[in-house]
Amino acid sequence: MILDVFTSFELMQMRSVFEDIGTEEPADVWEGLLVQMRDLTGASAIQAFDVEGKPAHVLRILCLPCHDDLRLKVERVLRTGQPALAGTVLVFPVKWRLCVQGAVALEVPEGAVRPEIAWRLDTLLFYAGMFLAAAKGTELEALIRRAFLVRAGDSPESAASSLPGLIADGAAMQPVVRMGVRYAQADGVVLITGEPGSGKDSLVAGMHAVGPRRHQPLHEFSAPVGSEAQFEAELFGCEKGIAPGVSARPGHVRAAGPGILFLNEIGDIPHPTQAKVLRLIEKGEFSSVGSNRVEKSPARIMAATNRDLPAMVRAGTFRPDLFDRLDVLSLRIPPLRDHREDIPRLVRHFGSGRPKQVVTPGALGVWMEHDWPGNIRELKSRTERLALLGEGVVTAEAARDDLKASGHAAGGEGPKNQADLVREARKKSAMQSLVECGGDKKRASDQLGIGVRALEKQIKEFNLYSLLQE
Repeated sequence: MILDVFTSFELMQMRSVFEDIGTEEPADVWEGLLVQMRDLTGASAIQAFDVEGKPAHVLRILCLPCHDDLRLKVERVLRTGQPALAGTVLVFPVKWRLCVQGAVALEVPEGAVRPEIAWRLDTLLFYAGMFLAAAKGTELEALIRRAFLVRAGDSPESAASSLPGLIADGAAMQPVVRMGVRYAQADGVVLITGEPGSGKDSLVAGMHAVGPRRHQPLHEFSAPVGSEAQFEAELFGCEKGIAPGVSARPGHVRAAGPGILFLNEIGDIPHPTQAKVLRLIEKGEFSSVGSNRVEKSPARIMAATNRDLPAMVRAGTFRPDLFDRLDVLSLRIPPLRDHREDIPRLVRHFGSGRPKQVVTPGALGVWMEHDWPGNIRELKSRTERLALLGEGVVTAEAARDDLKASGHAAGGEGPKNQADLVREARKKSAMQSLVECGGDKKRASDQLGIGVRALEKQIKEFNLYSLLQE
């Protein structure tokens, strides 16, 4: 059934398409996507092709002649999955889960697809691929209804994974995601804490994507290294002429507009400036440096830190009233060592733009044993470095040598009591066998020396469904 092949994340993305285009009619969605591509690139003509290379869904006012060179290029794009140029026409593949579903040809001026345009076009092409895959089934209307249910929270599967861009299948992450979805719909201040590199910025981005301000900007401000005056000028803006050679700056608060202002590493805010940040949070008021004019900000505030704010309050380096205003809707994102079962999906995600990258099951097994003090950021760095050094292939030997070279060894401090030690050992064995056997339950159970039903019980107990064959 086509209904069963879409994840909650994909259903939510599909709903976003319907909302952005302003229709739920399948016939209008595809044309709406083409119109958005045309408006984005300034194309003078556009043409869609199905997976067999046949022209489909021509916009009558923008008909693109299908000459021989274009046909050959379309066939090549459908065969290779890579973009091609035919004169002044750019041909892009339309994919879903790495499978080519069709192609789109755009006649655009030279240099029109700039980097800031390219990623937005790539997003539209992704939506188009997802929609074409759905349209091949016979349950498209039911799928549309389900897409609207999943974001509204009426789908039971949405509770566990419904923040776009956040890979969070692990049991330790699911409560964070559930609360993140709830907090996204509110309008209060959110404080996210967690170790460096644990994905706090990704959590904020996911909450923004499903919240009521998703069509407004998400503006991140990281505390700059420098003086108090420099910090305030960056955050609140400054007036021209406050010092020789200083020009006016709008500041990050103004730039956030009615969207979300993300104060990253809020624990690094200078103590004298904390009163002004408190005023921004409590009253939505601020003044730029060098001005007495009070301005209002409609932005919602989200903040994150890896610092121990209660300890800073006790030490007198962080204002208690500011902490009280921040600690209203709080989330603590767990370190990667507490949700190792997400490592295979994270690695696949890091390599999604590099189809030739291969991380062997043995390498994944080594990484599943590592404690990841640098968390997801460390995993991404090691994945990218070893893939580059190994010409796209990461082996167990390379992963092990890389950890040793940086002074690390797989594993770390164990649980405190015997019962936890046994449980952790069972979980690690099950995870490693599933990874090394490519998610094949029969092979993994043979490797462990247990029956398939016993392994299935462990999969359920430790929530290892993300490691199974897709």
